[in-house]
Amino acid sequence: MLTAGSHPYIWTVLLLAGVFLGKFVTLLGYSRFGSHIKQKSTSSTDSLNRYIGITLIVLSVVQLVKLLVS
Repeated sequence: MLTAGSHPYIWTVLLLAGVFLGKFVTLLGYSRFGSHIKQKSTSSTDSLNRYIGITLIVLSVVQLVKLLVS
């Protein structure tokens, strides 16, 4: 059984794997969301950048609220 003190290298590898997986999924979602908006929208890329920027700001505010509440 793994405990926090028994195998620190395993926990470090698991942490890094989780960070990598989280980053990968976030970037994949970001690219698919951008492609989806680009296909639906006939406006310029400025509009696309604005949508993505607003989405990222909203997500960061949600994370901040979660951090402050817990």
